[in-house]
Amino acid sequence: MGDKTKIEWADATWTPVRAQGSDGRIGWHCEPVSEGCRGCYAEGINARLGTRLPYKPGHERQGDVRVFFDGRIGGQVQRWKRPRFVFVCSIVMR
Repeated sequence: MGDKTKIEWADATWTPVRAQGSDGRIGWHCEPVSEGCRGCYAEGINARLGTRLPYKPGHERQGDVRVFFDGRIGGQVQRWKRPRFVFVCSIVMR
């Protein structure tokens, strides 16, 4: 996340919505909503670098994960000096 990305049409990514697993790990959370979610790239990223919870319904309801706005990341865009194409919440979809 940040001022550089390999996404060809974007200059940056910005995902201020985060999730914290019950073990304290910070990452992302999503719940599949359609067949298009099968094989989600973001779930693999979260498995390696985030909460390590699979994306499935019920985690938030069961208390396994807490979704929150990360103010530190939220203020990141205010420090950018030049305009850019930004992929907003590229990993979090609810």
